[in-house]
Amino acid sequence: MFEYLLKTKTFILFLFILFIQIIIAFIPNFFDVDFGEDPVKYKSLVHIFFLAVIFAPIIETMFFNVFPVEVLSLFIKNKYLIVILASIVFASIHTYSIAYLIMTYFGAIGLNVFYLVVKEKKGFLGSTGLTILLHSIYNLIGFLLIEIFHVL
Repeated sequence: MFEYLLKTKTFILFLFILFIQIIIAFIPNFFDVDFGEDPVKYKSLVHIFFLAVIFAPIIETMFFNVFPVEVLSLFIKNKYLIVILASIVFASIHTYSIAYLIMTYFGAIGLNVFYLVVKEKKGFLGSTGLTILLHSIYNLIGFLLIEIFHVL
C-alpha cells in the first residue's frame, strides 16, 4: 500500500490534499473565528494524541467517509454529488461550532475525493487505508500545531 503511495501520482494528490486541508484549517484563525468549546480540553496529551491521530481517523474515515460514499454510490452515479453529500455526513459529526462544521466540511471534500480517486486504482482496501493515513497525518499536524506548538 505505501509503495503505491510513493511511486505514483497518488503521492502528489496526497500531498496536495493535505496542503489544501492545512490551508483551510488556517483560514478561520486569520479572522479569529470562535470554534466553540474544545471537546478534549481537559485530557492529557497522550489521550488527545490517541483520540486525534489514531482512533478518530480510523472510525471517522470508515463510518463517515467510506461508508457514506459506498452507500451513496449504490444510488447515485454522479461522483460530485456523492462527494458533496458524504462530506455533509462527515461534517455533521463536528458540530462544536458553525465555523468548525464548515471547516470540516471542506476537509471532508478532500478526503472523499482522495478516496474515490485512489479506489479506482487500488480498490476498496487500498483506498480506505490510504485515506485513513491522510486523515491521520492531517490530525497529527493539527495536534502538533494546537497542542504542542500552540500556533492555532
